[in-house]
Amino acid sequence: MIAYLSIYLITFSLFPFYNFMNENLKKITLFFIFLFLLLITGLRFEVGGDWFNFLSNYEQLDSSIWGENLFFQKSEPIYDFILKISRSFNLSLAGLNIMLSFFLISSIFLVASEFKNPLLVILISVPYIIIVFGMGYINQSTAFAFIIFAFYFFYKKKYFTSLLLMLFSIGFHYSAAVFLPVYFILYLINKGVKFN
Repeated sequence: MIAYLSIYLITFSLFPFYNFMNENLKKITLFFIFLFLLLITGLRFEVGGDWFNFLSNYEQLDSSIWGENLFFQKSEPIYDFILKISRSFNLSLAGLNIMLSFFLISSIFLVASEFKNPLLVILISVPYIIIVFGMGYINQSTAFAFIIFAFYFFYKKKYFTSLLLMLFSIGFHYSAAVFLPVYFILYLINKGVKFN
């Protein structure tokens, strides 16, 4: 509990001073908060609603089988593929967790970088998106990270990149498919199509 509270308290204590920092100090601050969040979320142990399923999938996967067992669960193919790669390179479960947590933390920081004080976005994200969602449900939160990336690039008018990222998110968790209609409606609105 102290580790989770410390994430919030550190960010909260730096928030009022961020705009008074010089550019180098801002970069250093964001780097260390990023690193701290990555380590806390990535090195979780027996934490989260999907921990034991995640552990079971990881342990049952035979890293030597690349043929018919390429997609272990017969679902979420990109998630399965990353599980397979991690076993092939003998990454520990912590290594896999850090790699998947990297996507979520990076997506939050990418959005935060668009704000004058990015610590506000991080502060808002800590209680639910990072602690509950990010530490509770690893493949869902990774899918969510790619949805954030997709909409970020969508608003930068990089539609093809955005669509690829949206499809990539579905490869982590099929529930991300609910965002595809939203994506296409926004795309049509941006292209000037009117819905009467």
